[in-house]
Amino acid sequence: ILAAALRARPHDPVDTAAIAAATEGWSGADLCGLVDDAALLAIRRFRDDPGTRAVITSADIDAAAASRMRGARDAAFLAETLRDDARTAWKPL
Repeated sequence: ILAAALRARPHDPVDTAAIAAATEGWSGADLCGLVDDAALLAIRRFRDDPGTRAVITSADIDAAAASRMRGARDAAFLAETLRDDARTAWKPL
């Protein structure tokens, strides 16, 4: 899935096996989102420094994965907080 997601975007050689090991349990949509986030980071880097190439690097993928993992932890914390908060009123839809 990583190779297919990277195929459509310019990228430096990346170790897809290492990325797959680090993202074990992620869905295909999560992995495609990871590559999309890495592409955005590469574009921002190119925008800030036009002398660089606008290609996805391993550093972009690492930064995107860290951001997604941090977001998952924040969402889990928020869900736990809301569940334990006795003042939260839940209404059926």
